[in-house]
Amino acid sequence: MSRRNKGDFYNLLFNVDKIFVRPCYIDAYIKFSHELNEYLFCKYPEFYAGLQLYQSKEEESRFTVITAYYDVRNIYREIEKICKDIDEIYKDVWRDNIRRECIFTFCNNIRII
Repeated sequence: MSRRNKGDFYNLLFNVDKIFVRPCYIDAYIKFSHELNEYLFCKYPEFYAGLQLYQSKEEESRFTVITAYYDVRNIYREIEKICKDIDEIYKDVWRDNIRRECIFTFCNNIRII
């Protein structure tokens, strides 16, 4: 196993959201997340590093999404556009069938280390 450069991790900024999906939409939401991830890679390659989707073991309809962005010039200006794009996609696809709650956003915090 090769070691990665510590700078690879330090070069990332994170947003974390909790997602609550109606049980009948679990599989559709997982598929949607894969498609959204690919869309964001293509549309924002200089800013978007990818997402990780976690499903709760206790409650299958609860997900946690960790989204990573590169800590590059203009990210704080561009993140507003990216988040607006993501919000509009969620509204168009899901309407009121899921609930998203922001747990953490790098925009409202100062990284210490």
